[in-house]
Amino acid sequence: MMLYIFPVLYGYIEQRLLKGECCTSGKKWIFGHFATYHVVMLSTFVNVIYLAGEEFYHLPLLLLMEDISFYLFRKDWPNKKSWVSWGLGGFKIFSLFIPTTYILLVIVFLVWRYLINVLY
Repeated sequence: MMLYIFPVLYGYIEQRLLKGECCTSGKKWIFGHFATYHVVMLSTFVNVIYLAGEEFYHLPLLLLMEDISFYLFRKDWPNKKSWVSWGLGGFKIFSLFIPTTYILLVIVFLVWRYLINVLY
C-alpha cells in the first residue's frame, strides 16, 4: 500500500516544487513527445517498485496516479490540448474529459496483473 503513496508525492513534487517546468522543458527526442526528464522519471518509478519488492505490473497504475495527482495539485484537469492527450486524444464522460492514455494505462495494468496471476 505504501507503494501507492509514491506517485502522489511525486506528482506533488513535480507540480508544486518544480512548478511543472521539468516536464515541459528540454528537447523532446523520444517520439517527439518525451524528454530526458521522462526517462529519469520512468526509471525512478521502476526502481521504487523494485525496492518495494512489488510486481512490475503496478507501473501503469503508478504512472496514472502520478499524472492525475500532478493535475490535481495544479487544481486543473487534462483537456484535449494537454500533453497526455497528444496523439491519442480522449473523450468526455458527462462533462469530464478522459484522456485515452488513462484508459490504456488501466487496461495495461489489468491485463498485466491478470497474466501474472494466471501464469504464476
